[in-house]
Amino acid sequence: MKGIFPLCVAICLSLFVSCQQEEENQDINIVPRPQSYILQKGAFTLDENTSLYFEGLNEEVNGILKNFRDKIIRATGFQLHHATAVPSKNAIVFQLMSNSELGEEGYLLNVSSKKVEIGAQTPAGLFYGMQSLLQLFPTEILSDRKVNNVDWKIPCIEIVDQPAFAYRGAHLDVARHFFDLDSIKRHIDNLARYKINHFHWHLTDDQGWRLEIKKHPKLTEIGSCRKETLIGSYANDVPHRYDGEEYCGFYTQEEAREVVRYAMERFITVIPEVELPGHALAALSAYPEMGCEPNKKYEAATTWGVFEDVFCPNETTFSIFEDVFIEVMDIFPSKYIHIGGDECPKKAWKESAFCQNLIKQHGLKDEHGLQSYFVQRIEKFINRHGRQIIGWDEILEGGLAENAIVMSWQGFEGGIESAKQGHDVIMAPTSYCYLDYYQADPQTEPLAIGGFVTLNKVYHLNPVPEEIPADKRHHILGPQGNLWTEYIKTFNQVEYMVFPRMLALSEVGWTKPENKNWGDFCRRLPYQLQALDVLGTNHGTISYNIQFQGIKDSEDNYLIELTSEISNAAIAFTTDGSDPTPQSEKYSTPIRIDKNTILKAAPAFNEKSVGKAQEKSITFHKAIGKKVVYEKPADTKYPGKGTLNLVDGMKGSKNFGDGFWQGFFGYDCNVTIDLEHPTEFSKIALTAIQSTTSWIMFPKYVTFYASNDGVQWQELGKSINDIDPMENGNLIKEFYVMLESPALYQYLKVDVTSLQTCPKGHAAEGSNCWLFVDEIVVE
Repeated sequence: MKGIFPLCVAICLSLFVSCQQEEENQDINIVPRPQSYILQKGAFTLDENTSLYFEGLNEEVNGILKNFRDKIIRATGFQLHHATAVPSKNAIVFQLMSNSELGEEGYLLNVSSKKVEIGAQTPAGLFYGMQSLLQLFPTEILSDRKVNNVDWKIPCIEIVDQPAFAYRGAHLDVARHFFDLDSIKRHIDNLARYKINHFHWHLTDDQGWRLEIKKHPKLTEIGSCRKETLIGSYANDVPHRYDGEEYCGFYTQEEAREVVRYAMERFITVIPEVELPGHALAALSAYPEMGCEPNKKYEAATTWGVFEDVFCPNETTFSIFEDVFIEVMDIFPSKYIHIGGDECPKKAWKESAFCQNLIKQHGLKDEHGLQSYFVQRIEKFINRHGRQIIGWDEILEGGLAENAIVMSWQGFEGGIESAKQGHDVIMAPTSYCYLDYYQADPQTEPLAIGGFVTLNKVYHLNPVPEEIPADKRHHILGPQGNLWTEYIKTFNQVEYMVFPRMLALSEVGWTKPENKNWGDFCRRLPYQLQALDVLGTNHGTISYNIQFQGIKDSEDNYLIELTSEISNAAIAFTTDGSDPTPQSEKYSTPIRIDKNTILKAAPAFNEKSVGKAQEKSITFHKAIGKKVVYEKPADTKYPGKGTLNLVDGMKGSKNFGDGFWQGFFGYDCNVTIDLEHPTEFSKIALTAIQSTTSWIMFPKYVTFYASNDGVQWQELGKSINDIDPMENGNLIKEFYVMLESPALYQYLKVDVTSLQTCPKGHAAEGSNCWLFVDEIVVE
């Protein structure tokens, strides 16, 4: 390494700089953002005479150099010939070096007007240095054909960079919908560009088994096909309709090995997932003896959701799974094997004499203990073969397997508890990391499963919650973005849902929190979207999601605050129900609301155009903006718009993840409203939503009370639910009492009595269910 990186020590010492002078560093567009960089005057120009030099060559480094050289040749036509000695100028130099401070994936990148130098302790570091170098060039460097009339200049810069987290993951479900080998490779290329280093491949589920298992061929001969597929939304399009077309697909073992090789060349580890003990229908259709009713005719699911038929923990099941995992571990060298463990209904086990005897035989507490027994038995088998399991956070049920890694998806709680117990954790909470959720207004987006996870939300994920003690925080391995494909039929749609949100997640995983900046990320985003265009990636567009937030000012006026997801974007708005135009008033301060109002807002791009308008109907009722006290606050997964959520004048939509609904998991919602002075009214109403497949149930009933001293309460009436909790669809219902004559009270109390658990006949019977409520209207 002698003679290379003369400023290496100086750069390392300058880590503290971390691009603190942001205004001076507005011209680099690297994602994820490097930990430390110093821009300097001047530029390096790539031309036909530029040479390529490397030291410490091995097979991995040779692959990196070939990858880099091939890109340069395709886009520029420059041959980038190999130099035989360290060049003094017009060269790009790759070198392995001894620098323990850089870790396993860190790199140094030094660009001067004379040459470019990339150094790292490992080939992985060189690869990531290469990715950053490519992002300094014009986006045309990614073209698959020669581009003329491009000035191939990059700025002089010194970068010292290494990841914040060792694990940076991306998940893809190929069970619900199958994607061919070329698509998987294309996906891996895009992930590698943004320094993602783990590809979680969800290969089996109720709707299809996608990996060839030679010892048990029926898993793909039968289990890879379903007879038809649901059309439209499972929740909203009732009664259900189906396409009547058989849907099949699987990967041969050689194809899977090819994916593993391809990913390894890009420093991505492929983690296979084989689901158990739930999500079993496709496998049961092939081998019914793995179920609790071996004489039953099982079929791969044709719709979505959670199903009661699960694997039975008998010796046949364990024997088949051991055979499966032997072949899986032979294909996939990853030290991690994902075994699922989520959403396992217990009904089949409760009704099985075999399972009940097994619970007694092993002294297990209940069916949750049986799930732990199932998982731990598989874990011990995998451990004996030198591997480690990952499971969704339900593997906490009944006691956590000894060496298991928890993938925390239901929220942060499972990850927090696991880390406290000393277990490693991968953070993938739905509210930040589920990329199958809508990324913009559902009215403007393709059909999705629901939810609402914006680019901004992903970017602000903190994988290490404050509740984790300092001495346990090292157990958080890193974040992962998940893409489930119930509503994603094509690979074009995969790309649309993943990008650009995966760029935000890459920065969460790579860049230290103190070096992240949302405004700067937004500035870099157009370059990255242009780069994805050059690559032909069907990414989502920049979303200008406008948020509507109710607030009170110091004079007790009620106002609506508008914010755009993209920092400093101009917003045009109207309050008369008309669509905003370029000439409409531009938002500058919160908008006063003093009557029923239809507020429409749209991003204002320039003096000639605005984006698609978003609309909120605001009911100016007698409790709007008043103080609400909760007996127990809403769950942190669904907090709504804060303490004014129930009295902000704005109702939630059929998309329960739109941010306007407040969720209560397994408990009631009890609130008190102070109207500030005795107020006359004749009706009180509360809105709730039911989405059975998402475990969201209408309340049993809602009881309304009133008082003038906040101590003695008068019951005004009770509104009882009359809709079956098993009735499907995203249903919205108003619970209310209408008084015979107007009443005069200062305080109101609304007690919303939750069903608390999923009802009999539900796939999650007996498990906690959600209660979702929104606006309390007083008229």
